[in-house]
Amino acid sequence: MKKSYHLGIFLEGGGIRTFYGGGVIDGLKKVSVKPDFYCGISASAGTIFGNMFNCNKAIIDIFGKKCNNNSKNFYFFRKPHFPHNAMMEGALLEIFKKHIKNPNNKEEWGITSGITPKDNSYLKTHLVLYLMVLKNVFHINLFKIFRRIFEVKEERVSSDNNLSSREIVNFIMGSSSIYPFIKPHYYMGKLLLEANCLDLDYEKCLSDCKKGIIIYNREGKSYIKDNILHFYSSQKLEWNILDYTSKEKLQELRKIGISEAKKQKEMIKKFIF
Repeated sequence: MKKSYHLGIFLEGGGIRTFYGGGVIDGLKKVSVKPDFYCGISASAGTIFGNMFNCNKAIIDIFGKKCNNNSKNFYFFRKPHFPHNAMMEGALLEIFKKHIKNPNNKEEWGITSGITPKDNSYLKTHLVLYLMVLKNVFHINLFKIFRRIFEVKEERVSSDNNLSSREIVNFIMGSSSIYPFIKPHYYMGKLLLEANCLDLDYEKCLSDCKKGIIIYNREGKSYIKDNILHFYSSQKLEWNILDYTSKEKLQELRKIGISEAKKQKEMIKKFIF
């Protein structure tokens, strides 16, 4: 039997900017908007759990401490501090252990990642890196070429899979993996890849929902189309998506998200109620 949800939220990926999206969800809750389904990709996949289990402050405290120790942001020269290694994965495991006891016992959720057979992935990677050099010369669509070379498919897990916390963290890491710059993550014997390399239909991710809100972590004009509210920031978010250097930046982005939800409260209430 196909499931149906009253209200679903899809949170766009975008590195550090997902803390803005998390703030928007916090702001929505303040005006009595109560989703029963959450969907995320890439870095936003971790953020949705913070909102589901009301532990956003704990996430900022735990991840923020790691960011403060990464002030120079030297990803490739200080490997332990690369966000997807000791920083992001370590923070997620700590959050799930301390604040998310049973990730399959709350509102329902879904996480989407790219996935590919792991055969010849090393060779394919070097081909993609070569194409990156040619990108600006020939104006090629790198993501399109990447999808074709890696034969990237869409893989989705949800609360129906009854995964353990560690398995969920592994999938989140795979969904936000900039392979080959970080250690690979696997699911069902296949290599997981950054979800943003997919040509993903956000609306389709909310197809089981009577109403849906897509939160974009970038500037734009919010609008309602059919049963979907496309929610943008009314101001430019200046932060570099990979600038994991300060707890204060995470806090500021969350505050902007909460403020943005308050600013667009009338549109939200009209859509929901």
